[in-house]
Amino acid sequence: MGRLGRFASVASGHPGPAPLYAILAFFLVLMILAVAGAATPFPIVSGVLSFHGKIQAMLVTAAATTPLVFPLFITPHRWRGEPPLLADRLPIFGRLLDDIMSALPLAEGTAAHDLAFSAFLLLGFYLECVLVAAVFYVILRLVISLRHPDTGKGEKMG
Repeated sequence: MGRLGRFASVASGHPGPAPLYAILAFFLVLMILAVAGAATPFPIVSGVLSFHGKIQAMLVTAAATTPLVFPLFITPHRWRGEPPLLADRLPIFGRLLDDIMSALPLAEGTAAHDLAFSAFLLLGFYLECVLVAAVFYVILRLVISLRHPDTGKGEKMG
């Protein structure tokens, strides 16, 4: 099994020895996706926060996506002896992505299926981070607008 195969096996949750560098690379990819997911909807609040407020909002949002990382490493399908499901790892979009995976004409256990599973896993994680960040930013913008109604001067609060 080559390097891509090892990385795909780690991401797809199939049992087998995974070298430490593959686990660290997978964790680094997840952290990059979490930060990118927190940054994608940032324009929702960028015009109403000061420089320090922007930094604090980004840090809090990145921290709020942390609970989405833990289900990616917990694999209950191994205990049950079943194939991996995206719904076990992605609490928001997992069932939808499982339906898409089942509609694809890929045989389970093949390299193409494992690679598609890994791609959908990372895509779903990114989309969940974007959704959590967007909800947080909308609530933050709403709270700011209720506490400091626009005076028409374009002042930044935070």
